[in-house]
Amino acid sequence: MVSLSAPRSTGPLVLRLASSPRPALVQEPGAPGEHGAVDQRIELSGRVTVNWAAKTAGLLADEGVGPGDPVALDLPAHWLSHALALGVLCAGAEPAEDGAAPAAVLTDRPERWTDPATAVFVVALPRGLELPTGGAVADPPAVDVAAEILGQPDALPGPVDHVRPEALPAADVAAADGDARTDEDQDDDGPRPRLTWAGMRAVLEAWDAGRAVQVRP
Repeated sequence: MVSLSAPRSTGPLVLRLASSPRPALVQEPGAPGEHGAVDQRIELSGRVTVNWAAKTAGLLADEGVGPGDPVALDLPAHWLSHALALGVLCAGAEPAEDGAAPAAVLTDRPERWTDPATAVFVVALPRGLELPTGGAVADPPAVDVAAEILGQPDALPGPVDHVRPEALPAADVAAADGDARTDEDQDDDGPRPRLTWAGMRAVLEAWDAGRAVQVRP
């Protein structure tokens, strides 16, 4: 096992992450056809992870989602899911409360989100690093993340001091080893791990301590 630990430094978590060439997200290959899996080992440095987050924040802003807006996560654990969730936080948006209608949702199953008041961002999860295109579902009307995100700037939208683990709900499962597999949700295909805001708190805690996050869908 390779140690990915690093001494903790000072300054905002996101800026520390952005300055790091070390792996921040690591995802091992999964089974062929497994939803949320990748075909080869994926490593994203802190810098690249924050670049994806910045692009996400820009896309959200273009669609009218910004500071204070509640955003729901409805995605399997995957390197892209984690980077997008970080982008939501960088945009100043907040975790949607359970049972409340969110202003926006990041999802791989848009058919479950039919409230016209919720902006639906459809995420097609890649099996590598290249985003798939042409797979967005337009009913309900939705934003195809793969088609729109690459044109966004890599620059963060503003201060990111607010992105801290304690700003998110506490995780139900400890992730002291940087394991991003923190929650499960039942869907039509059976139980599978899905990323939650509590899980993202565990992710931020790992990054804050200088550890890479192991994504195991």
